[in-house]
Amino acid sequence: DSLYQTYLSAATDLAATSYAIPITNGDYLIRMHFVENYWTAPGSRVFSTYMENKQVQSNFDIYSEVGYRQALVKDFKTTVSDGVLNINFTPTANRVAIAGLEIFKVNTTASSSITANSTYSSLSSAIQEAAPASNFVVYPNPSPGTNFSINAQNFVSNEKATVNIINAWGVLIQSQDFTTDEIGGVNVEMPLKKNLDKGVYIIQFTTASKTLVSKLLVK
Repeated sequence: DSLYQTYLSAATDLAATSYAIPITNGDYLIRMHFVENYWTAPGSRVFSTYMENKQVQSNFDIYSEVGYRQALVKDFKTTVSDGVLNINFTPTANRVAIAGLEIFKVNTTASSSITANSTYSSLSSAIQEAAPASNFVVYPNPSPGTNFSINAQNFVSNEKATVNIINAWGVLIQSQDFTTDEIGGVNVEMPLKKNLDKGVYIIQFTTASKTLVSKLLVK
């Protein structure tokens, strides 16, 4: 996806990089989008993340978690009390890489809802209307068409989920049922009935509570 084609970095190795975003005081969910588009070995890019002077990631290595050119989404909770959201990245190998940053305001009333506040990325900023916690990633992407895996997180635990493969013409190619684990996740290889032809496919992840989609490119 276009969001992961570029990312914010730094001019020099081991340079500290930071955000200081003016924002109203309150509780927030911060969603970070990561991708490793350069290095192809673990340990090449390592950094720690601090949010409101608290460490939320230590020695984070994108490649070690998801490999080369794979999207990785992480959520963090924080509280702002001085009118500025401060996020700092301190590298110990190479420099920071972050493809996008989303900010969701947490409503602490009885409804316990989360509403989108704003999005900051290396390319643009815009209002987002999205589910605040659930995410769904397809990898490897591009795929050779012989196999691919799915990683879904933060859904309802032990819930039936259906994965649909839909081609560019809207034709359903295959459906497969799964069940989320006790923490609401699914991380499995999709059992393909036949190899996928070259092209772009829509991968749809559906449960009783919500539906998320992702694109898969087969080369």
